[in-house]
Amino acid sequence: MKRTQKLALGGIFTGLAVVLMFLANFLPMLNIALPVFAGMVLMPLMVELNWKWSLAAYGAASLLSLILIRNLDSLILFIGLFGWYPIVKGALEKRKMNRAVEYLIKLVCFNIALAVCCALVFFLLGVTELFSQILAFQYGIVIFFVLMNIVFLLYDFCLRRVAQWYVGFVRPKIIKKLFK
Repeated sequence: MKRTQKLALGGIFTGLAVVLMFLANFLPMLNIALPVFAGMVLMPLMVELNWKWSLAAYGAASLLSLILIRNLDSLILFIGLFGWYPIVKGALEKRKMNRAVEYLIKLVCFNIALAVCCALVFFLLGVTELFSQILAFQYGIVIFFVLMNIVFLLYDFCLRRVAQWYVGFVRPKIIKKLFK
């Protein structure tokens, strides 16, 4: 694929991710789902191109989202959790390492990012009420992190399915015809 074609493909997927994030301004009830879908949109760039192009698309989508998105919850979720993960997932799965080590690395990365996002929400946005309710429960923070890890594993599973669908259906019918 030529450099201009790579740039066009990156721009298409970046634009789609930004449009999904922009919808968070008008659909606040989807403030968790839209960052998840915006991250999934960036997954095909790891399939078609490489981690450098994917990282550039994530950076561009993040910067544009910072400018356009008023919903800070969605913004933090996209930039802090769901936007960068398809890049890490693609890079780890290309290494063909032991599956247990791969998931251990993924879970460690996710838990560090989750802790940072929680700190940002707590200190930057001042959402102390939610955290006081979680901490009021004896094992509330542990249960919160366990549940979020289950959500993360479901996200990882869904990303795998999106990549398979993209390779099996979209790539042969659309991408190969557009970018011959």
